[in-house]
Amino acid sequence: MKTLFSMIELLVVIAVISILASLLLPALNAARESAYSTQCVSQMKQIGMSLSQYLGESDEVFPTVYLYTTKENWARTLSENRYLDLRLLPCPSARNPEYDKLRYRRPFYNWEFLPCGMNWSLNGGIRQNRIRNASSKVLVAESVGCREFAPTPESLGHVRISRQRESSGFGVPFARHRGLHGCNVLWADAHVTTVNAPTVGAAASDYFYAIPMATDKNWNPED
Repeated sequence: MKTLFSMIELLVVIAVISILASLLLPALNAARESAYSTQCVSQMKQIGMSLSQYLGESDEVFPTVYLYTTKENWARTLSENRYLDLRLLPCPSARNPEYDKLRYRRPFYNWEFLPCGMNWSLNGGIRQNRIRNASSKVLVAESVGCREFAPTPESLGHVRISRQRESSGFGVPFARHRGLHGCNVLWADAHVTTVNAPTVGAAASDYFYAIPMATDKNWNPED
C-alpha cells in the first residue's frame, strides 16, 4: 500500500537538503576560486611570453607603460603588433562588465583601467639588460586604482603600477584571489607567483608594498 509523505516529513527532507547545500556551497566556491586563480596564473605566463617575444624583436627595450595623451600603453602595443591576445588580460575573477569587451573582442577604449598593470619604473626606454635580480623585480601585477580603499572583484584596475601608493593616476597591487588575500604577479624573469596578504582591501596592497613587493627593492630595475 502506497503511503504519502506527511508535511512534517517533507519539511524534514527540505531542511536536510538545505543543511547539506550550506555545507557544500563554501567548498564549491573555494574550488571555483582556486580554478580561477590557476587560470589567471596561466594567463599571466602567456602575457610574460608575449613580452619576451616583443623584447626579442625590439632591441630589448620595454614598451611604453602608459602615455596619457595618446593612450599608448604596454598592452595596446603588444596587441597591435600581434604579440598579445587581449583576452588574456582579464582573469576570470575580474568581474567588472567593462572587461567583457576584452573577453569577447568588442571595441575597448578605457586603456587606463586595464585589470593588470605594468611596473611604472620600466617606462621610458628601459632595456631588459638593465634589470638586476630579475626574479625579484615586478613586471606586471593584478591592479586596482590607488584611490580604491575597499576594492572588490568588480573594481577597475589600472594600466600602470607605481612602486608606492600614489594619490591618483596609478594602480596598486590588488589581492583579487584567495578571498581577496592573493595577488598574481609576473616577475621580470617571466615566472609567475601568487603573493599573499594577511589582510584585505587597501591594507593588503600596503602589505605587498611592505614585504613581498617591497618599495625599496622589488620595483626599480637597477636596485
